[in-house]
Amino acid sequence: MLLTNRPCFDDHSMYWLSVSDGVRINQNGFLFFDTPVYMPSATSYPCPRILNGLCQHNNYTFLPCTQTPRTSVTDAQAPFDFFWKAEAKCAKGLSMFDFDVMPCDLRHGTSIVWANGEVSVQYDLDLGYWANLFVLLIMLWLIVNLGECIALILEVKGSVPHNHNTVVLCIALMAIIISNTPDGFWATYNDIVLYWYTIAYIAGYSAYHIENRNTINIIIGCMMLVSSRYYQTNETPYVATYLFLISTRVIQKLFFTLWGMSFLQDQCWQYIKLLFIGADIVLFVLLYIFSFMPSFRTDTQAHLYLLGILFTSICLGSFIAHYARAKQEQALHDKPVATST
Repeated sequence: MLLTNRPCFDDHSMYWLSVSDGVRINQNGFLFFDTPVYMPSATSYPCPRILNGLCQHNNYTFLPCTQTPRTSVTDAQAPFDFFWKAEAKCAKGLSMFDFDVMPCDLRHGTSIVWANGEVSVQYDLDLGYWANLFVLLIMLWLIVNLGECIALILEVKGSVPHNHNTVVLCIALMAIIISNTPDGFWATYNDIVLYWYTIAYIAGYSAYHIENRNTINIIIGCMMLVSSRYYQTNETPYVATYLFLISTRVIQKLFFTLWGMSFLQDQCWQYIKLLFIGADIVLFVLLYIFSFMPSFRTDTQAHLYLLGILFTSICLGSFIAHYARAKQEQALHDKPVATST
């Protein structure tokens, strides 16, 4: 459950924490987890809960609801002394010892995770300048290519496959994200599982697209990887869109398989295609359970929303498959037949 940024850890936040397994606080807001939280032992410290705030560790009080937050007049003490270097804008009162960590202290890339009476603070989690630039350029190509892929499925005149270029860029993107994701970045085991499955999904489709021309699925995988890295969680605002794209593509693939649209290909290739359809379904299920359902107050709301997504996907996927089938049959019908003289 994601709450937008708040001035402190107020009663509303305390309620959600009481029914959650933990919370992550960064510039995107307060993200409450409903699954066990992964707390890295090297950067975790005891921090008991307090009233009108999150918790307290020695002289550090995290997100207290007070009109006069405090800051130390000297260098703040470890282990959270990095806060003191960038909090002049917070307009705090001077204190000889106490330090109140407020939302204004959370500059870009800073994250606080609390669970089971422990707190962990991480800094500089954002991608660097050059990594951001390369990711932006690669994603620009992939998003444009996504439209070309749809045109390729519909056999629009002039559409050209770019599967080899897309594979190279996706591998480069994956390398950038992996190399810029530090240990302990993911706060829950669910996020860790979905992150590594997405990596394996992209890697598998990279090999698949040496022969297969349409790269919709690998592009979706890359979009998921980038958005989860930027939001520091797989529970992003784009999950519903990813579910819709994946399910539509699965429906379209299944119609093609059932109709025997690839009858010119050998049976081994058909089994490979079915294997990747299975990989798509696994990704859909993991994304729904780990990312989509936690964003709703009740499971019933998530299930109803899913029905709407699936209904739309079935309609669009079957339409695309019918249209592509008609185009292919027309091309076979118009193909000239060689005659002997």
